[in-house]
Amino acid sequence: MRFDIFLEIESVEKTIAFYVNELKMFDFSHNFGNGNILLKHKKSSICLSTILKKSIDNPNANSFAIQVEDCKKEFERIKKIEFSNNSGISPFPNGNEFIEHPLGIMFYLKDPFGNEFSIFEDYYDFLGKDAKKY
Repeated sequence: MRFDIFLEIESVEKTIAFYVNELKMFDFSHNFGNGNILLKHKKSSICLSTILKKSIDNPNANSFAIQVEDCKKEFERIKKIEFSNNSGISPFPNGNEFIEHPLGIMFYLKDPFGNEFSIFEDYYDFLGKDAKKY
């Protein structure tokens, strides 16, 4: 299982310089483009995922993400829960409750305090293992 922590950054280069080259606690894993990179902690399954500050216009901006093996199954399980305090699945701006894209599938949840996080399934393991066959 992988846990992603999201960082707002101003520069991909400065981020790599600090976390990879200077701190030496993370390895560069993948560049998704548009300031979105994935850095994997050298000794755990924690990853830093970045987004450029100037590109943050997503009302679903989350602070962490949890990887699961079957996102659709987890979505259906969570959808049945009767959450209190306006918690639960948080739709995307287009109204969809989950989104599937070439790299994987994900959905957002909101806790009682309005904090959002995502549940995701990667169709490819960016941490160096072979691609899943889908």
